[in-house]
Amino acid sequence: MANGKTAGYTLKDNSKEVLKQFEHNIPRALTAIGEAAVEVTTDYMKKRYYRPIYLTGDLIRDVNYKVHERSVDIGNSLNYANWVHNGTMKMAARPYLKDAILENRKIWEEVSSENLSKGFK
Repeated sequence: MANGKTAGYTLKDNSKEVLKQFEHNIPRALTAIGEAAVEVTTDYMKKRYYRPIYLTGDLIRDVNYKVHERSVDIGNSLNYANWVHNGTMKMAARPYLKDAILENRKIWEEVSSENLSKGFK
């Protein structure tokens, strides 16, 4: 308040634009998470366990993701993927999907944050 005058402030509600940009960014963020999850999972399959999870490489090449409206699925479509992941009576489990996803939460946070914030000043 200089000389008895008050400074005027104008507030503008940009919440609609922010929500619109955020909604626009969700598919991009989910796709980026899926791509990163495939990369991390295949790396786990190659290096994480007492022996790599591949004979022919089919299971590694089969790791894929599918984006839904608000989530991403990551997995394999090959029949024997479940046996490798969960084990059998004759083979120890190597839960490469579970381990890769749960042990890398920081990566998913960083990828989602980076992609959800695009387009904001």
